[in-house]
Amino acid sequence: MSKIYVIGGSDNFAVKERAKQLLIELAGEDYAENPAVEIIDGDAENAEKVFVSLLSSLRTPPFLEPRKIVYLRNFAYFSSLSDENPAAAALLELLLSPLPEEVDLVIEAAEIDQRSAAAKKLKKAVSSWEIFTAAKSTDRDFEESRREVMNEMLSARGKKIDRDASQYLLDVVGGDSGNWRNELEKLITSVGGADTITLADAEAVASRTPEAVSWALNSAVTGGDREGALILLDQLLRQNEPAIRIAAMLSNEYQRLIQTRAAMKKLNISRVNPRTFDNIPAEVKAANPDNLLLKMHPYRAFKVCESAMRIPETVLPEKIAAITRCYIALVSSGGDEQMLLENLIIKLTEKSK
Repeated sequence: MSKIYVIGGSDNFAVKERAKQLLIELAGEDYAENPAVEIIDGDAENAEKVFVSLLSSLRTPPFLEPRKIVYLRNFAYFSSLSDENPAAAALLELLLSPLPEEVDLVIEAAEIDQRSAAAKKLKKAVSSWEIFTAAKSTDRDFEESRREVMNEMLSARGKKIDRDASQYLLDVVGGDSGNWRNELEKLITSVGGADTITLADAEAVASRTPEAVSWALNSAVTGGDREGALILLDQLLRQNEPAIRIAAMLSNEYQRLIQTRAAMKKLNISRVNPRTFDNIPAEVKAANPDNLLLKMHPYRAFKVCESAMRIPETVLPEKIAAITRCYIALVSSGGDEQMLLENLIIKLTEKSK
């Protein structure tokens, strides 16, 4: 009996790993060289070519082999599967009907809109439907799920990671499991025989993506490191990060500091240490269900509070005002963007009187 397997989602690494695992199960380790496997590139220059190639392959019986496996790799046109396109309509009709008895199909697609009509129809008709979604920093369990990935991989290699290094990676690596594996492999290799990965190790090795540089810029500005902040600003601009986005990022950071101060007051917290949020009484948690600090990992909450306490609460409004003026100038004046941002950083890193 023929089978259709659909593997997709935003976690590109996980999608490809699962597709590879499935093909090995179906056709062996050397599936790419197996004459029973026909590979079709699903990201060819146009959707029509992909649809026609797949239709032709599915309708063609195996040659000198009892079965045939069609592997649609990197399918980029899932959203184009509809009755409006004749080739797409013919393909959908074939997929929703029993395929030839001796043919199996593996579809690997990076993005699948599960709300589309085609997806809803196919989900009911296929043998297997697997979706792998990259974790997002806004997900409720983002930090916990990434910590599990991190700790499992490091433990398997006999390594540990200190809390600051762990938090740094959570802030800058993102949710894609492939990125996590790459960054952790680099770290494991770089520390050699050392048992524990430190923040200095992570900062030295982790890719200097815009996210990592932005994290460092926020830290430098709020920490009063003017020289370091200006160097990081230059690096972000060289990476073609829009000036408006940099200003918005700084605004968000200072807004977060204000929100953190307010959350601390509601919990009657004036000082913090690494164990502060491990010891919050249950009745306090029950009385403050929406407190942003109580929704964070305890160590994350400590670091956020520690950052907020570096800047006197009385000067936060004037910092926000300076960012707002810079933002307006960037939008309306047509002035030199780098100069405007450099002047902003100078104002933000001025020592409080």
